[in-house]
Parts: sequence; structure tokens; C-alpha cells
Amino acid sequence: RMVAGGGGGGPDGNLLNAERYTEKAWAALARLATLARDYQQQVIESEFLLLSLLDDELATRILDKAGARLPQVRERVRSFCNRQPKVQGELGSQVMGRSLRETLESAARIQREYSDDFISIEHLLLAAWRDSRLQRGVLNELNVPEAKLEEAIRSIRGGQRVTTQTPENT
Repeated sequence: RMVAGGGGGGPDGNLLNAERYTEKAWAALARLATLARDYQQQVIESEFLLLSLLDDELATRILDKAGARLPQVRERVRSFCNRQPKVQGELGSQVMGRSLRETLESAARIQREYSDDFISIEHLLLAAWRDSRLQRGVLNELNVPEAKLEEAIRSIRGGQRVTTQTPENT
């Protein structure tokens, strides 16, 4: 279980409200605490969101279409997670870190820019790509520009909007 830390969500409201997300986006968020625990992390940062998104079929389709080499992306994200300081002993309750909070706030802004009703996998992926922590630690090595990611999202979406919590089923 993840506790929202450091500000709660400001003008974007509660960042951890399932009603704001598509089912697949919420499922990606639901994996964060377990992933962070696997890496002995008490503070859940944006790298765990990107790692979680790599388990989503739509996110991997977008990355593939944008020219990312998925095995390289996975290896770099896992390596970055492994380089972070670890908590020794009992983890206790986990908290949302600043980079994750900012990434979720960014995803909410992207959702509004796209005129969508829910935050989706595409919004989370694009927001993670814009995250400065991930840019410095992982993404700068991958040579997949944000513009290519946006182009892949537009191509896969085909002008559709996210108007339900299950857009993948329509």
C-alpha cells in the first residue's frame, strides 16, 4: 500500500483516486508498491512507474513503434532502480516520492491536453518520459525522443479520445 506523501496532489486533486484512471492505468499504479518493495525502496519514485508500464501491452506497443529497443529499456530502468540506496531491514509504510507525484501531476495535465476523460497508459508513459529524474538517469541513454513517443501515440490512437475506464475494450 502506497501513501501519498509530500503535498497530496495540489490543484490536480487526489492523485491516487482510481476513478481518475483507466483500468489499465490503475493496474500499472497498483504494481508500484510491490515493485518498490522488490528493490527495497520505501519511497516510490517515477522509475517504478516506468518499470510497471513496461509490463503493459499498450505501453510496449507505443515504445516499440517509437523505435525503442524494449530489452534495452528494461535493462536500463532495472539498472537505475538497482543503483538507488536501499532500505535495510523492515520497509514499513511506503510513500510516494516527489518525482512520482510530479509525474502523476504531469499525466493529469496531459490528459487535459488530450481532452480525455480519464488518465490512461499513454498519459502515464508520456509523463514518465518527461520526468527529469528519468531523463537524467535512464532516458538520455535510449535515444527515443519525446516527439517520437507522441507520434507513436497519435498513430496507435487514430484520433480516438479516452472516454471510458476501459478504452482498450472498445
